[in-house]
Amino acid sequence: MTVNLPSPMGLFSGNEAQQNWLYLIYRKLTEDLKTKTFTTFTPTLTGNGSMTVYSQVTTIAHYMVIGGLVYIELNVTFTIGKTPNTDIQFSVPLAPTYSGGVPCVITDSSKILGFLSYTASSTSVSVKRHDSGNWSAGSSRNISLSFIYSTTTSY
Repeated sequence: MTVNLPSPMGLFSGNEAQQNWLYLIYRKLTEDLKTKTFTTFTPTLTGNGSMTVYSQVTTIAHYMVIGGLVYIELNVTFTIGKTPNTDIQFSVPLAPTYSGGVPCVITDSSKILGFLSYTASSTSVSVKRHDSGNWSAGSSRNISLSFIYSTTTSY
């Protein structure tokens, strides 16, 4: 994979020490992106309560570790059955250092905004609708996301 990124010159402001520090981080990340490869993982989706998630088709599930940061991309389509509920969980390959969350795109009965949340020291993450409502039963449900979090594992 070839990654073409813009030159960092002119991107940073502030005193010279800050510029040098940011430039070194920028160089390290861009060099790592040129030499690192993605590692695939197999997420298994589960629903909370009595909601079932099945017929899972994963088109993208990979991650890359750069220093202490984990970058994940995921695209998975599935069916929801039984009694719909609010959260769908899956495991990430490495536990986050801190708790947090990011917006993502989900398809319930239509494409809407979702929210992924993760907890420090847990590999289980949760995706829910932006309005915290229940997912709806049916096929062709989808989660599509990419996010970065910190971990204590460094490569």
